[in-house]
Formats: sequence, structure tokens, C-alpha cells
Amino acid sequence: MGPVVEAPVLVDTSVWVEYLRKPSSTAGKALSALLSVNRVMTSGVIVAEILHGARTRKEREELADALGAIPIVELNFSDWVAIGSLLNDLRLKGHTFALVDIAIAHAARSAGCALFTLDSAHRKIPGITFFNP
Repeated sequence: MGPVVEAPVLVDTSVWVEYLRKPSSTAGKALSALLSVNRVMTSGVIVAEILHGARTRKEREELADALGAIPIVELNFSDWVAIGSLLNDLRLKGHTFALVDIAIAHAARSAGCALFTLDSAHRKIPGITFFNP
């Protein structure tokens, strides 16, 4: 029997921010451990959010280079249709979510990833598996 391969983990912006600001935090250490065993995935929405928060052009370029080395969950037209449909279904049931949160949750679910997040809003989205350090 070979080694157990752990599922990939889509790391939400909230965790990246914690990792960049406080690498010794619980989330920071957990992300560092995931990075060391190549279990981290990202998505275009997450990359855009992280780059949006850069304080300088140099920081933005360094972040883009580092994030470019991480496998990305690509979203295509049918994914965006599913995201819009889920947003609509939830709204019709009286629940409001940000487009970004639903897109990240959908990316995790469609790629078979656990979602590592510090954002409690994601926990209210149905059908998501979470990574808990």
C-alpha cells in the first residue's frame, strides 16, 4: 500500500492575508505546512483579491510571481452559469452572499478541494468541504 495522498486545499484570501501578516499564527503555520507538501490550490478570484491588497507595485509583482507557481482552479463559462444559478437560488431563499464567496466555494467544490478559510460566510454555503488545521 502506497502513501496516503491528501486532497488538495483551495486557500481563501482570508488565510493568505493571515499568512502574509502573521506567519506564526495557526492559519499561517497551517498554510506553510500545506505549501511544503504541495497541497495548495488557488483561483483567479483569490489571486485578484490578494493582488488588490498589495501596498506597492514591487509587492504586487512578488505576490504575482509567488502565486503563479501554485496550481489554479480555472473557471469556465459553465462554472459562471452555475455560480450565478447558485447565487440566484440562495437569494430566492432569502440568503445573500457575495459573488466572490460563491465563486471561491464553487471553485473548491468543482475541483474536489477542501476550502481553507477564516471567513464564516463560506460556512453557510451548502456542499463545501472544509480544511480545518
